[in-house]
Amino acid sequence: MKKLLLPILVLAVFAACKKTEDFSRQEYILVKNPQSGALETNPTIKYATGGSYTLYVSSNVNYTVSCTTGEPDQGWVVVGQPQKGASDGYDEIPVTIKDQTNAPVRRSATITLSCPEIYLNNFVTLTQGYGARTGSDFSFLQYGSTDPLAATTGKLIGEWNEVEQALGWTSTVAEGQPCAWCYGKNGYVKLGDDNCHGADLLTPYEANLYRDTVVLAYFDAVAHTSADGVKDNGSITVTVEGGGEFTDGTTTKTIKSVGNFDHESPDRGTAMWDNSYHFSEFIISTPDNMVSSNTRVRIMSGQFGMTANNRVYVNEFYLFKVDREFWSTLPVELNWK
Repeated sequence: MKKLLLPILVLAVFAACKKTEDFSRQEYILVKNPQSGALETNPTIKYATGGSYTLYVSSNVNYTVSCTTGEPDQGWVVVGQPQKGASDGYDEIPVTIKDQTNAPVRRSATITLSCPEIYLNNFVTLTQGYGARTGSDFSFLQYGSTDPLAATTGKLIGEWNEVEQALGWTSTVAEGQPCAWCYGKNGYVKLGDDNCHGADLLTPYEANLYRDTVVLAYFDAVAHTSADGVKDNGSITVTVEGGGEFTDGTTTKTIKSVGNFDHESPDRGTAMWDNSYHFSEFIISTPDNMVSSNTRVRIMSGQFGMTANNRVYVNEFYLFKVDREFWSTLPVELNWK
């Protein structure tokens, strides 16, 4: 019996070594993450804006490249074929990312580097844009027609239902006025009425804003045009309240005119935003003025009492968290004591 144990043990060890050798992975496809500088499998790479970029790949196998983008933004990433060993031994894969034409809400795409013969893949997730701390595209508002010239005026913010009011959007009731002249329309908000009343709109409180050093305020705005072509003034004032300031050190910005929609367009419900003003400004914490859980952004159309109408429509109103990787895109350096 003792003589049999040694051959069996040797065979077992040999089989174990053989199995390990057969299944050890010597092939690789690795991608250099520009944010970390490391070669990674299944990395997530973040981009703030559109442009031309390069993926650097280290691999000892032949692989194919494909890209998948989700609905509704198909085709916003275009990936070329790898140029083998083009840069210090790395393969270079050209990547073109289209600019976002509306609010820079974060979207993602997946680039697959695959060698199916040996079941080897590397999935690269590309993201563009920012995660929203608070804000909305106002799709929850379904009052009347999308057409700004339709007979229905919308629903005053004070008369929104409980679910809508619980979202935290507020508007100021001016002294001597019975209500705030801020209306919920069909997929957007209207500030002001046809009796020279201005109105404001404030973002909801967001408790986690105090964690942020940089926030991006974004919204689309367009001014009213009457059915006979008379244009409202379209001036707005944007104010940071509760902490934080714009990168130029101010807390208020005035836009003299956001532009007017085309009253003759046959599809005003969507075409009204073709000529909209895209407000996009960074808000930063400074040692003396920190972003806080009380930070809000306020849009004011004209003034509460005016001699001319200043009706402004607002959509895609967001406060975005700006990750540290994107701080280099700021027009100023963060100056901390």
